[in-house]
Formats: sequence, structure tokens, C-alpha cells
Amino acid sequence: MRQWRLLFFLKDQSGSALAASLAVIFILLTLFFSVFAATIGSKMIIVKRILKERSSYLADSGIARYLYTLNRDSLDWKSAVNLRITDAISSSESFSVKSEIYGGYLMVASVGKAGTQSLQKRALIGKAPWPDLNCALINGDLNYPLVVAGQTKIVGDVMTGPAGVVQGSVHGEANQENNPISGNVEVRQFPSFPSFDHDVMEHVDAQKMFLFDNPTHFLSGSQVIREIDLAKDDTAVSFLIDGDLELQSLKLDLRQTEMAFYARGSVFIKQECRFNGPLRIFAGGSIIIDGSVQMDGGLLYARDSVFFQRCRFFQGQALAGIKIIVGDGAHIEYPSLLYVYAANHNKDDSHIYFYPKSRSQAIAVIEKRPPSKDELIDLIKVDTAAEVTGCLISEDLTELRGVLFGLSITRSYNLQLPPTRYINWLYRTSIDRTRLDFLPVMPLSVTGVKQYAVFDFFEE
Repeated sequence: MRQWRLLFFLKDQSGSALAASLAVIFILLTLFFSVFAATIGSKMIIVKRILKERSSYLADSGIARYLYTLNRDSLDWKSAVNLRITDAISSSESFSVKSEIYGGYLMVASVGKAGTQSLQKRALIGKAPWPDLNCALINGDLNYPLVVAGQTKIVGDVMTGPAGVVQGSVHGEANQENNPISGNVEVRQFPSFPSFDHDVMEHVDAQKMFLFDNPTHFLSGSQVIREIDLAKDDTAVSFLIDGDLELQSLKLDLRQTEMAFYARGSVFIKQECRFNGPLRIFAGGSIIIDGSVQMDGGLLYARDSVFFQRCRFFQGQALAGIKIIVGDGAHIEYPSLLYVYAANHNKDDSHIYFYPKSRSQAIAVIEKRPPSKDELIDLIKVDTAAEVTGCLISEDLTELRGVLFGLSITRSYNLQLPPTRYINWLYRTSIDRTRLDFLPVMPLSVTGVKQYAVFDFFEE
């Protein structure tokens, strides 16, 4: 009897051993396939990452090839816009490049493809700087000398017309500096003064707005926009507003999406708007920025004027037909372009005006309009206590009363101390070229320059 019970017990134990063995085998197989799946997954992630990096390098190569072709063939901006480049490195790797006019520069879009991955990079390309831009001041007045008065100080080289440089006094206030110019003074019969092709700004960019007739969204009357829902497959979105447009607390990340607002009236950007990426805003009237606004990579184009009343951060291009105002609550950061083009109007003086206590880092350009019977002026003005870092170029007049860290290029300087107007005078101003650590890349409208350089990159 005891022997039977023992045999029964042994039989029961052998079944348990088989079950335990199967459980161990199952666990080992599970671990094996888990490790195998993880290894395959990691390999796929690594391959995807490598292909992504390769596509990034290919996109960079496309921009470099485009820039090389521009400089090799010395293309003008009209030919550059039509330039398309495609290159297949291998059966699975290639890049393609196209461009368009964007705020006075060439917007170059390069798409690199490696296997199943693709990446787009964009860059702004303009006219390459030339050696004379190392000067602190280029004065193109052929009739009057440059008069340095009222404790004016210039650090850097100066180039003037045939009348040269003299020291003067205003209301008995003579310049106390023994040598107000710390640099070389070069007197030329015809100073190296740049000229501009007025068609670039007025006719090329303006046509995008005033001939625009194919928006993805049409809104009748004036509109207030606080939120926009973008789908994942939205790559290009445009709004045509048949009236004024007001943007309030709108936040947009446009590194992968192209967006544009076209308003037949004026555009008001208010409150805490945040825009990251190349956003285009076109206005048939004016564009007014008044709030804690941040705009990185934007293009503002107004037929009338652009007002930076309060703006926490702006980096981009602002183009206007009459004037651009930079208030004391605005912060313009380089690389930025402020440009008043030679519009066909004869109603008001046009100007770029940096208010007292304003701080800006930009290239500012104002074109000279055709002569009219009203003798209107086109003026860049840096007011008292204003500070500008960059380059100021005026085809007509410049009035410097503040501080310029960079260079000034102008036909003549204007000093208005009622009831007297002084022609080609600098008074109580400071120009320091050594504080500008780069040579500015100019817009496409500058003529006579056949070489190109990168002005800015857009992060994707």
C-alpha cells in the first residue's frame, strides 16, 4: 500500500516538471523575442536618424550649390528667381532648390532627400558686402562739405565728396574734440554711393499683395482673429480679408507651414501674439504693432506705413511705401531690414524714424522718390537718445541725433534747429564702426553688386 502511494507521488511530480520546463522555455522565448524586437526597433530608429541627418546635409548642400551658382554666373535678381537646381547624389539621395523674392531678399528653399526621409531648409540671400562698407560714414554730397559740430565723434574711416570735412559750431557750441574723426578721411570726386533698382521692392513684392486672388480662405469685411487651427497636412495657408484685420493673442509656429495674411485695409497686431517662422502680412493701408508681440522671421509689407509702437521682439523684414516708425517700446533684432521704397505718391515726406530711447539692430534703407513740385524729402532720422546698431542708407537725407554703432551712407545730412536748417551737418551724434562686428548683407535692390551672400537661415 505504501509502495503504491509512493509511485503515485512520483508520477505526479514528473508532470509538474514538464509544466515547469514549458514555462521556463516560454519565458526564455518571450525574452528572446523581446530583445530581438527591441534590437530591430533600435536599428530602425538609428537608420531613420542617420537618414534624417543625411537629408539635412543634402539640404545644406543645395543652398551652398545655389549660392555658388549665383556667384559663378553673376546672375541678376530676375535670373536668380528663375533658377532651379536639382541634383541626384545617388539613386536614394538628392536635393532640389527653388527661390522667390521675399522682403527684398531671395528666399531659397532646399529639400534634401535620403531614402525615406526628407528635410527642407530655407535661407535668405542678398547682395554680398563690398569693402567700402568697412567705413563708418560715406557722404555723397558733391556740393557741400561735411560739417562736424557739437561734440560729434566718429570712430572709423570717412569717405566724402570733393568738399571734404570741416569743423563747425552751432549757436556758439563748437566741437571740443581736437580730432572728432578717429580714422582716415578719404575725399573723392564721386564717393562710392550705392544705387537702387526701385522695381525690386515696389513692383515685385507689391504684386504679390495687390494681384493676389487665390487664397485658401476669404473673409469679407473687417476681421478679428484670435486662434487658427492648422491640420497636419496644411503646408500653405493664406487669408484674404476684405477690410481691416486685427490679430489678438495669436500664437503660430510656422516652421513647417507657410502662412500669409492679405488685408485690403490696415492690420493691427495686438496683445501677446507669438509668431515663429516666415509669416507674411500684407496691408493695403498700414501695419500697427502695439503690444507684447514677438515675431521671429516675419515679413511686413504695407502700402502706407509700419508702426512698431510696442513690440517685445521683431526679427524679419518690414517694407513700407511712406514711413516706418520705431517707438521706444520696440526692439528690432538683427538680421532685420527696414525699407521704405520709392512709392509713386506726392502727399507727404517719407521717413524711417527711430524714436528717442529706442534700441534697434537692423539695416535701414530709404529710396529717393522722383522729383516733384512739392520738394518732398525722404529721410532717415535717429532721434536724441536713440541707439541703432547696423547700417543706415538714405538716397536722400539722414538726420543723426543719437548713437549709431555701425555705418551711415547718405547723400547728405540734415540738421533742423528752428528757424535754421543746416545742410550736411552732424551735431551731437556718435558713430562707432568698431562696435559693428559684421558686414551687412544688402537687399537685392542694390545695383552694381554681382556677388551674393546669406542674410539669414530659418530653422525647420
